[in-house]
Amino acid sequence: MNLNHAANSVLHLILVIIHFVFAVFAAIELWLRHLLVSLGIGGQVATAILILAAIAFFVGALRLFGGALQMLIVIFLILFALQVLFTIAPV
Repeated sequence: MNLNHAANSVLHLILVIIHFVFAVFAAIELWLRHLLVSLGIGGQVATAILILAAIAFFVGALRLFGGALQMLIVIFLILFALQVLFTIAPV
């Protein structure tokens, strides 16, 4: 496995995690919007509740996946740096 393939694999894993978080958020947002409409809550109040839910969800997602994403980003940056170094000075 070359460095380019490894870097692409790590970047793909980062994107999969991010897409998963956004897909789950979209499902929760649709469910919450439907719930608010069925309760008769609309307008600015519903918007404020949805914004607060979005903030809470993304903070929770960062706390849940933050360590893994940080590690994957560091691994990606190291692989990218190695790839650049080996391109400049082949061994």
